[in-house]
Amino acid sequence: MDQDEQLAQSGMEAGIARIEKLDGSHSGMAILIDGRCAITCAHVVNVALGKDIDNTKRPDPDARVTVSFPMLSPDIKRQASIVRWLPPGRAPNSDMALLLFDEAAPREAGVAVLSDIRLVSLEGDRLDVFGMESGLWGVRVDLRFMGKPGSAWVQIDGQGTAGAFVKKGFSGGAVWDHDHETVIGMVVARRTSDDEKIAYMIPAAAIGRALPEAPVERREIAQGERIVFTLLTLGVFLVMLTHLLADRIGDYPSFLSLGFGNRALTSFYGMLIGCIMLPVLYAAALPFSRAYAQHPWQCRIPPLTFRPGARNASARTRAGIKLALLFLAPFIFQLHFLDSFHANGAVYVSNKDFKALDAGWTQCCDQADLYKRNDLAARYSLLAASPYWNNAYQYGEREGAKNRNAYTFYPLLEPLIADVGSLAALVLLIRLLLSIFKPPRAVQVERLQPDRPSADSDNQGG
Repeated sequence: MDQDEQLAQSGMEAGIARIEKLDGSHSGMAILIDGRCAITCAHVVNVALGKDIDNTKRPDPDARVTVSFPMLSPDIKRQASIVRWLPPGRAPNSDMALLLFDEAAPREAGVAVLSDIRLVSLEGDRLDVFGMESGLWGVRVDLRFMGKPGSAWVQIDGQGTAGAFVKKGFSGGAVWDHDHETVIGMVVARRTSDDEKIAYMIPAAAIGRALPEAPVERREIAQGERIVFTLLTLGVFLVMLTHLLADRIGDYPSFLSLGFGNRALTSFYGMLIGCIMLPVLYAAALPFSRAYAQHPWQCRIPPLTFRPGARNASARTRAGIKLALLFLAPFIFQLHFLDSFHANGAVYVSNKDFKALDAGWTQCCDQADLYKRNDLAARYSLLAASPYWNNAYQYGEREGAKNRNAYTFYPLLEPLIADVGSLAALVLLIRLLLSIFKPPRAVQVERLQPDRPSADSDNQGG
């Protein structure tokens, strides 16, 4: 299974692992972050190696711990070395360990995606933790996000007075957020009193800072941003589509486009709308694609929804259709509008403003018409000593068209705006596509080497 397929199994039950003691009994939990790597708490490793739980001495570089997978057969196990070690403590960069398997974990185990949720409060979010008190059966615990009681950990409380709660042996377990459908932290401790359902987790942001090898998504999507994006996406697509149809279909209802039945003006206004709105659309889509950087490509396409917390699409076919229809098609519409603008219509100048000009006039329109064509006036050129801001130029179709009309036009300025805007849209579209199809960040296993204790590290504290 390739990494994309493995990450597709990044749901609530993916990436669950447990650490065993030397005698095969349960020590604690771990989180698979890659096919070859897992993270857990340093004190879980201590217990697994038969040391004191609060021991701050780094494990021997040759030490191995046994990792099994509760969602699979109990006979499936892997040996892992400790390649990163942050000793037990309560500092923001403490009590974490990165494990490297001697052999890749089973693909059926999946991997967990850790996410640093920003710009949105997680207070009150419903959480889920899977843990084991012994090596026989696992327990799911329903929790809620409370907030930081100090500089390092985040408090997570039990829901109500009934039901299971975090127990000894849950440390190292993934904390799943139902609202955002991702892992937001790792269980590290609980209150010793059985009367208080209070536990603590190390947030994903702290894990990412302390263990830079661990991939952590940064979701910087504000509350309600999905709704705004949905309105923007549908609005841009429908407006550009209706202008395309008005340009291509002769009997299309004239009131549905700004050209009002004049095909040259319809393409002209479609082009101006596209050069402004397409860069906005693609720039707005980029944060969504980056926020799900560790998910498969189909999850990086923003959802069209009016629910603030809705997840991104996960079906490849549906995501592919959405990408083609709502992001690629509008740019193709824009290319058509640009071509039509240069191939159809004409630039007209005011007889009143250019009476002194004798050369270049083309017989057209009605004799009494104030605006006529001049060969010296074009989309990217001006007449000599010409007035500019007082409706001296117009663009459209005044000859032979079913709906003859022309509106105020600014030569050079408006064509350049359309060209620059279209080029910006192309650049942003390419960046968006690269972001969507960029492979998820993998742990660079070949660069991982076990930490070697330094001379003064034996008594290093958290």
